[in-house]
Amino acid sequence: MTDIILVAVIMVQTLLHYCERRDMYDRLMSKSYTEYKQDGNPPKPISSAHDRVLSKWRNKVGDE
Repeated sequence: MTDIILVAVIMVQTLLHYCERRDMYDRLMSKSYTEYKQDGNPPKPISSAHDRVLSKWRNKVGDE
């Protein structure tokens, strides 16, 4: 009976270690805390100042 309890404890411990390792790997590979804690929404790419100016210019030219 003691053997079954010990095997069950080891299996639970192995499962918990697996989950913790996955979480730690995700935390290490993320760029920031917000990327680590996102809820399935992919981060938006950061546009450069040059791209923002071009998009404003193109929208302004298209309105005329």
